[in-house]
Amino acid sequence: MPHLTIFMWQIILIKKDISMLAPMTRPPSRINKKQIVAYLEEELAADAHRLRKHKNITLQEFIAEAVNSAAAAHGRPPLLKVSRVRIINRKRSVAKASESASLANSRNGKIRLAGWFEKRDVERVARFKSEMGINIERLIEQGIHLMIDQASG
Repeated sequence: MPHLTIFMWQIILIKKDISMLAPMTRPPSRINKKQIVAYLEEELAADAHRLRKHKNITLQEFIAEAVNSAAAAHGRPPLLKVSRVRIINRKRSVAKASESASLANSRNGKIRLAGWFEKRDVERVARFKSEMGINIERLIEQGIHLMIDQASG
């Protein structure tokens, strides 16, 4: 038995040493960037993905266009740069609705859309949404509805 106890103790030490050696770091492509995240109703998220695929753009480009459409509706210039640095075609399907006790009630049952943008651009979006008195979800929702209306009209 003492042998087993020493062995278990060594495993615990090794785990602690590994966690100290490998701190969380961002990949180079995300340095000086922040994520914009919106939790949307399933139907709106599905419409967003259909329009994104139809336009042949990435989710990040789509989010930027949605934010910029909402800004334009309020008489503002574009807030986010719409660019395609690289394309990653993921094999997995579109995200499922979030269901978790740890999520805020306002996010349960919703689909998460997210993209990484330049930190200064995200700060500009944060100032704009504060001026308008809305949160990022409402801003992106407004933009998506404008884009859907434009595509169907």
